[in-house]
Amino acid sequence: MILAVMHLIPDADDPGRIVSQLMDGVPPGSYLALSAATRDIDTERMTRAAGDYNTQRVATQFSPRTRAEILRYFDGLDLAEPGLVPVVQWRAPADPARPVPMYAGVGRKRP
Repeated sequence: MILAVMHLIPDADDPGRIVSQLMDGVPPGSYLALSAATRDIDTERMTRAAGDYNTQRVATQFSPRTRAEILRYFDGLDLAEPGLVPVVQWRAPADPARPVPMYAGVGRKRP
């Protein structure tokens, strides 16, 4: 499970490679559950929040990614239904009127 951390790994550290290396170490049939913040949902608020966060003295930068960028973490895996979708499609939020700017997916390593 890699939940709500990928947006804290900068592009320079090649987050896709990190996920690939983790999945290389597990047997076929294993699953990856992953969620990551996105700038595709509630774009204005997420862009502002990322900018505000990144101007502070923080050890890690906040990098919300697009759905296409997050989908690459599942390369070589078979996505379980409903696929890589907004996290609220996996579990309803406490307040359905408030968007949750995060994608989530579960993928199975092919035999």
